[in-house]
Amino acid sequence: MIADMLWQNNGRHGGSASSNTGMDAIGQQGVSHGSSITDQSPVPMLPDEIAGEQEERDKSFLQKKRACWTVTLLGAGLLIGMAIMALLPSGGNTNHINHPPAQAGPAITEKDPLDKFKPTIPVHKSPICSKFLEYGQNDHFLKLKEMLEVLLYDGKPGNFDIICSPQHLALAWMAFEDKHFVSSPSSLSMLRYSGVDTTTTLVPLLQRYVIVLLYFMWDGPNQWTTTTNWLSSTLSECHWAGVVCDKDTGRSVVELNFHAIGLTGSIPREIAKLNSLRILDLSDNFLRGPLPQEFYSLTNLEGLILYKNKLDGDISQSVVKLSELRILEARFNDFTGHILEGISQCTHLQVFDVDHNDFTGTIPNKIGRLTNLRVFDIFQNKFSGTLPTELGYLTKLDALDIFQNFFKGNIPSEMGNMSDLTTFMGGNNDFTGSIPSEFGQLQDLKYIDLGRCDLEGELPSELAQMKSLGPSINQRVLSS
Repeated sequence: MIADMLWQNNGRHGGSASSNTGMDAIGQQGVSHGSSITDQSPVPMLPDEIAGEQEERDKSFLQKKRACWTVTLLGAGLLIGMAIMALLPSGGNTNHINHPPAQAGPAITEKDPLDKFKPTIPVHKSPICSKFLEYGQNDHFLKLKEMLEVLLYDGKPGNFDIICSPQHLALAWMAFEDKHFVSSPSSLSMLRYSGVDTTTTLVPLLQRYVIVLLYFMWDGPNQWTTTTNWLSSTLSECHWAGVVCDKDTGRSVVELNFHAIGLTGSIPREIAKLNSLRILDLSDNFLRGPLPQEFYSLTNLEGLILYKNKLDGDISQSVVKLSELRILEARFNDFTGHILEGISQCTHLQVFDVDHNDFTGTIPNKIGRLTNLRVFDIFQNKFSGTLPTELGYLTKLDALDIFQNFFKGNIPSEMGNMSDLTTFMGGNNDFTGSIPSEFGQLQDLKYIDLGRCDLEGELPSELAQMKSLGPSINQRVLSS
């Protein structure tokens, strides 16, 4: 009852005198007010019983107190741990890999044929690709794709279906963002099936596509140092940096000047569709791989400038097709083959510079056909054999550099007929015999180096007396 509860509460707090006095007062007050307390007084507990019960209650209290503190500490520890984990960087030193959440991509069903193709550029690394994938494939996209397959690949599938390939990106840009070249799907379909010569009728479409393809093929969005007007949807490609069109019509691309702008990748076969191209300058970049066979159909090409890349392959059998070629600069690459056999038929050639490659073979007799040649530089290759007497027909030649090859035998006296020659670098070969006295006829000669060869005898007096060669002529010509 209430009295018993108060009594027991007093015992739990130690049963001090002051507490007992207070309890007596409360008990008396309750009686004086006529409360419902019965007349029977509670039986007081013995001191030993009070002490035992007090000890049990103290133990229970301490146990509950410890349990409460344990739960509190565990909760606090859990919160601290969660806070620390949230602050740790994702790339920390952990025993597992935290993969980033997958980004949403295009919905591809199991029956979708594109599912079997592996993207050449991961979607999450190409914002441009992600944007084009959002467009999907509408009727205009499919008609353009169909037409380009006819123009480029004889109706066979190209690489348009390979997600994020350069071909796919170029097609998507033209289908969804290009405002300069507008062609309705119906007109494309009519041209496809009406018997019209699509090769000539759709030259603007084909040309624009190839130029856009080069931009994606050579990583223009990420690597190029010059991109002025590129992918301008309102301007003709003739106004894009490095692209030059003919002055008469202002439409056909005749020159691509991409010197040292950061090109990477390989040269695509589609470039051969720029059949009006006369000058191609891809020098001082990071291009790799061989020239595609289709490349040699650029029969209007007059200048091919490829130096300082990592291009390779045998170009000897096909270069003869470039019959209009006037300038070939391909030094500092990894080309191979017997190029001189083919190049000797390019009778318009004026500059032939292929030093620092891996070309082999000999200088053929028909080299004498190149009567317009002004520069012949094959320094540091693997050419061998003897020098043909037909070199004497190259009367316009200004510089002849055959340094560091494997030539042997005598130097032909007919070379004295090369009246415009100013520089002759022939050292580091296996020449024998003596320097022809006919070299004294080369009145424009300013520099000659035949050192580190097996030449015999003294320097011809006609050559030694030439003031244009300077006082160190003996050292440069006959040094071993």
